[in-house]
Amino acid sequence: MSKLDGNERWKSKMLLSEHQEKYDNRNKAPQTGRITTEELTMIRDAIMFPYMLTMCDKSLQDLKNSAHLFKQLFQQVIQIIMNYITKDLSKIN
Repeated sequence: MSKLDGNERWKSKMLLSEHQEKYDNRNKAPQTGRITTEELTMIRDAIMFPYMLTMCDKSLQDLKNSAHLFKQLFQQVIQIIMNYITKDLSKIN
């Protein structure tokens, strides 16, 4: 820690404005114009989650009309999956 830390007067006298901008922007991520992996994941999820909900709903409707032995258990599992999908979809919207 130097004696100049906390003293803002030295910045205006020793740094040119373009150097000050570079110093201030040194920790910012460079913009490449490309989509990041996180953004790609969000786009994929925003497209796929509604389709997944539709597929689960169709399976749930088909199951309601069947005479399957584990019908009630499967309905509960599908409903839990739909709740998770809805929760994840609400996070990205």
